[in-house]
Amino acid sequence: MLNSRSEKPARQRILAASIALVSTRGVEGLSIRSVAKKARVSVGLAHYHFGDRRALVRAALEASRETFLAKATAEPPTGDGAEPLRKTLQLVRALVDFMPGWYRVVAELDAMGLRDRGFRGEAARHRAQGEADVLAYLALALGRGPEAAGELRPVASVLLAAFDGLAVRKLLDPAFDLDAAHLAIEKLLVTTLLPGTRIPDAPWDDDALKAKKPKRTRRTAP
Repeated sequence: MLNSRSEKPARQRILAASIALVSTRGVEGLSIRSVAKKARVSVGLAHYHFGDRRALVRAALEASRETFLAKATAEPPTGDGAEPLRKTLQLVRALVDFMPGWYRVVAELDAMGLRDRGFRGEAARHRAQGEADVLAYLALALGRGPEAAGELRPVASVLLAAFDGLAVRKLLDPAFDLDAAHLAIEKLLVTTLLPGTRIPDAPWDDDALKAKKPKRTRRTAP
């Protein structure tokens, strides 16, 4: 029997290696052997945790999604009027810098799904889950309950496509003004979903994930 204390670090290394390989080589460059080599584990151990390439992709996506959602839920949006919506959009924009690998993996999965029938269902399920996540955060930012799901679900689908597309645009062209694009999305959402609400006066920025470093204090000898 494998030692449970050694399993978790190995599994995490395998997942991290999978995400890194998909980000750089694409889904087609992912294999149990290549992941095992990068994670510095045996092929047998990698196969024990994830039986095939599709399971690796699925687990890598889920691990990335959990990290993504952990950041998104760390500070739930608060405020009046359109402020919660702006905070949510700022967070989504900041995650492009914080988790560029996530967007690379998503783009690779979409491309693979179009080429390979075996991955098509996986890509479709991932898209459906992403739309559900966006729907939940959009309803929270707008102060809407479950009854608004029917109205907001198509909007969530459009937003997911916009967020992912703009992220890829930024990855392809670092000079692209992603802040301006997200500000345009904010204006469209406020006008459409919060009519009569004033857009916040504060300038748009992407500081949602930038934590202030604590000041270091010099210790004095007793």
